[in-house]
Amino acid sequence: MSEISILDPAHPNLVAYSSMTGITDTQLALDVGDITATLTNATQVTDIVGHALQVNENGAADLGNVFDDLVSAPGALFSIGFFVRGSNLDNLFTKLGDSNHNENSRQFTIRTVNGYVGMLWYGNLGGTSLRDVRATEAPINDNEVYHVGIAYNGASNTNNGLDRVTIRINGHEVAKTMAISYGNFPEIIPSGPARVGIGAALGSTGIAKYSSVAIFDELRIYNTLLTHAEWQELVEVKYPYFLAGSVEKNSQPYLTQVRLYDAATAQLIAIVNTDADGNYQKALPTDDPIYVFPDPPSGYKPLAHAPIIPVLRNL
Repeated sequence: MSEISILDPAHPNLVAYSSMTGITDTQLALDVGDITATLTNATQVTDIVGHALQVNENGAADLGNVFDDLVSAPGALFSIGFFVRGSNLDNLFTKLGDSNHNENSRQFTIRTVNGYVGMLWYGNLGGTSLRDVRATEAPINDNEVYHVGIAYNGASNTNNGLDRVTIRINGHEVAKTMAISYGNFPEIIPSGPARVGIGAALGSTGIAKYSSVAIFDELRIYNTLLTHAEWQELVEVKYPYFLAGSVEKNSQPYLTQVRLYDAATAQLIAIVNTDADGNYQKALPTDDPIYVFPDPPSGYKPLAHAPIIPVLRNL
């Protein structure tokens, strides 16, 4: 029997999931997690994967005081992923009330600083102990779609907390740095009253601060650390079609690059590499016909063929 897909709503490690389809004028009902969020200055739009949540200035989706048992346990493990596109990004996914909310309930926030994604996490609600891990590459540009992935490993105590956080942009792990290190090493993220917010930091009363103007989609939260392949699956939700094949030389698997061209425009779409077994695959947004050309070894001619039609992946 094959393993259950990380995309399956019945996955045993999936804590919460929103396809952003369950949106009314003032509420967002999550697909998984038995949570109904309250919307402020936010609405449903058609974008990114399908339905999406558009958060406007001073807006947010308020999920309430949830996930304390997930993030605050000793040795906590969790992975949070979502698509985002915006023009004024700040806090993206938070559990953070601070002095701007006239309270001390600091726990964590996933945010961007000058376009770079990171996770700021605290060791006490008053904020005198914190670690701020940020990406040093792959900045987010305005009005482009990205998949943001954050994994937190509370069992890791190396490098002053730097190794607790892994940052992924579009499924790929990126380099990171400890941007701010303050106070004693935070052993655990504290339990607190702050509410979970999509698009802004929320205090215990739900007032939004440091909001992003952005569109969010496909929010998924797991109580484990995802593998590279699983992160790739989350990203490829946006690309429902795929091509797959293999390349051989003298009846043996061949390591090479494979170029994909749009059959109608002859535009180069992507370059992929074969693996040790000579296999390649590429997720694509449409089923438009594709020409596939492996780079030939010296003395060989490239394979000529009719256009190939990408097939729909079984999600």
